[in-house]
Amino acid sequence: MKDKIKIRKIVMWIVTFIPLVVTTIVIQFMPKKVPMHYDIAGNIDRWGSRNEQFVFPVMIIMFTLFFALMIRYYAKKQINARTDKERAEAASNENVMLITATAMAGFFAIMHFFFLFKAFAESKGGEVIEALDINVVTNVLLGIVFIILGNFMPKTRRNSTVGLRTVWSTENDKTWAESNRLGGRVFIIAGILTIIVAITIGGIASTLIMLGILLAATVLLVYASYVAYKKYK
Repeated sequence: MKDKIKIRKIVMWIVTFIPLVVTTIVIQFMPKKVPMHYDIAGNIDRWGSRNEQFVFPVMIIMFTLFFALMIRYYAKKQINARTDKERAEAASNENVMLITATAMAGFFAIMHFFFLFKAFAESKGGEVIEALDINVVTNVLLGIVFIILGNFMPKTRRNSTVGLRTVWSTENDKTWAESNRLGGRVFIIAGILTIIVAITIGGIASTLIMLGILLAATVLLVYASYVAYKKYK
């Protein structure tokens, strides 16, 4: 298990630093002024220095550093655990945090590559293919992230950081297990629906529908955690 954790940590940091390395190489071939921001319709509404392309990669690194601190916290918790149950819970949560950090770093990295490609193509006077709609790219990636998180939610143990956390789901181990088991299924379904909507509808409409799906899933899971609380309190 320790070897798997080490490998996953290495993968997490590789995924985190790839955007910085790619950006360092790509900006050498870009003009000094490049598109830096787009409106909802995908039109350029701000130009800036090519060096601003480093902002997102640095943010990804900072984001992963935050997760790394949480991962370290659970690693120490395993060492200081007084019972096998506490040790198993900490190990499970450390693993889930690693998966979550890697998935989120990957999501932000692909988003950055998308913007980097658009900036490069448009600064050279080329036209970016219409199929590369920011809403479609974002929602498909979010759908994949939902599916990944949905697969790992049932594996979390009761904690103060990850998983479906409500005042009811954290009441005891049974309410936590039932709430997160259902939460995992709902997130997987939400992810699949988000991908389907993004591909078939696209545009800002797919983003609005995605937000609606996420809101409906959240309300359902909060209510489900209350039902579990009433059942096991």
